[in-house]
Amino acid sequence: MALVILHQVGLLAVAVGAFDDIDEADVPHLFALYSNEEVTRFLARPRMKEIGEAHEMWARIEAANADGSSLQLAIERKSDGAFLGACLLFNIVTARAARAEIGYSLAPEHWRRGYLAEALPA
Repeated sequence: MALVILHQVGLLAVAVGAFDDIDEADVPHLFALYSNEEVTRFLARPRMKEIGEAHEMWARIEAANADGSSLQLAIERKSDGAFLGACLLFNIVTARAARAEIGYSLAPEHWRRGYLAEALPA
């Protein structure tokens, strides 16, 4: 189901990065991302302080992806599969027109490299 929704909103893959399911192996990456003060500065959720919070987040991501209420995916660099951040699609509408709202978080070491400028218009 995720790939169908992504294809409908034009985000299946882009030249610089690709979107992939967040799996349990990504939990340390989620923790590094969402425990970073720069990343969480403008987010509605507080900064993570313990790895257990990232495990809980992964469980919520899995449930939401499964029931279709939202879709959160890893943003990965195509050339080497490096985890760059996370992308969230929510308020997904597919009945009349394929559209969704989007949110994203990118690790600071990947800022200002053009990844999102190329990915988001897709």
